[in-house]
Amino acid sequence: MPSIHQQMNDRTRAAIRETFIASVRESGFGKVTVRQIVEKAGINRGTFYLHFSDKYDLMEQIQNELLEGFRQVLIVAIDFGETYRYHLEKKPYPQFAAIFAYFASHAELFELLSGKKGEAGFPAKLKKTVIRSFHRKLDNSRIFERHPSVPPDYFSAYTASLLLGITEAWLERGQNESAEELALIYNELMAMQRILR
Repeated sequence: MPSIHQQMNDRTRAAIRETFIASVRESGFGKVTVRQIVEKAGINRGTFYLHFSDKYDLMEQIQNELLEGFRQVLIVAIDFGETYRYHLEKKPYPQFAAIFAYFASHAELFELLSGKKGEAGFPAKLKKTVIRSFHRKLDNSRIFERHPSVPPDYFSAYTASLLLGITEAWLERGQNESAEELALIYNELMAMQRILR
């Protein structure tokens, strides 16, 4: 069980984080200051600096936590032959549903960080995370060997763009579909392309 001191530290970090996210949502990252954060969180500057070196460090830590959680979801193996069987049965492929469930559970933060009010570098970090993961999956499936005329980087970029494009459209449409419905849509689009079988 964490000590009382650790619990207090965790609560303070959470308060700073929540205040910062609310401020970014309200004013945009560029306009947020440490002074605003500490005033709204009801802490002093020294307390802020015990946890973060500046607002950029705070933003980076938030992004890293979000992306690390996403990396953990992306670790699962994907059998592209099996995805096609799920497509034929009109069932959501569980690994795809888990990926979209992570997006759904963090939708507001993904939307904020990827939008105009967020820090400009986040969309590129997100795309890089997805490309790396899918590159490993595609390599393990030996698809690069079966399609030597397509450079591996293009395959990886294609699969990442399809996933991120669906997610972006889902955010723009008001997040109406469930993770399972998104998994069905994603698998349908992959089957239409007939490139990952």
